[in-house]
Amino acid sequence: MPPEEQERFGTTIDELEVSLRGMARELTDWEETFTDNIQKLNEEVTLGVISHLIKKAKKRIQWLHGNQKVLERPSARYL
Repeated sequence: MPPEEQERFGTTIDELEVSLRGMARELTDWEETFTDNIQKLNEEVTLGVISHLIKKAKKRIQWLHGNQKVLERPSARYL
């Protein structure tokens, strides 16, 4: 292969390597963003579930405080 053609191939390969490195960096950024978004979504879902359970527990406690007889003789029916 003539030297000019070798140089052209070398230049093309260098350009492709630079482009590939850029794509690899971009992919890494996407992965980090995806991971962050999944973590935020998990936190939102968890908070939603916990908030629901806390509200339910508060209602039960308020009900129990209003029904002292139940506290004296608890039953699974009331819990």
